[in-house]
Amino acid sequence: MLDITAGIIQGSGIGPASYVITAVDLKTTNSCNYLFKYADDSYLITPSVNADSRTAELTNVEDWACSNNLKLNRSKSVEIIITRQRRKSHVSLMPTLPDIARVQSIKILGVTLRPPFS
Repeated sequence: MLDITAGIIQGSGIGPASYVITAVDLKTTNSCNYLFKYADDSYLITPSVNADSRTAELTNVEDWACSNNLKLNRSKSVEIIITRQRRKSHVSLMPTLPDIARVQSIKILGVTLRPPFS
């Protein structure tokens, strides 16, 4: 016999509800950033004026996960940069984040987002 040291089995019916209850105290470190949680997924939205807070926000999520016996799976995490197509000035991109892929499209709740956005 072994002690159970983790919570919900992945893919179980109770998993998403359990995550929603557990994640109620997961907040952003910067009030201008947004964190959306649905079932067992979380979406961190960082406006360009706060782009330099990305690393701190991810560290915050990882620390929160660790304190709740969870783990941020960086191999399943992605970053997408959305810019305005009509913007006249050039947008300089931040360096990529360690172990997080930068993608051109993302599927959120069954909806695929990809440029050009309109």
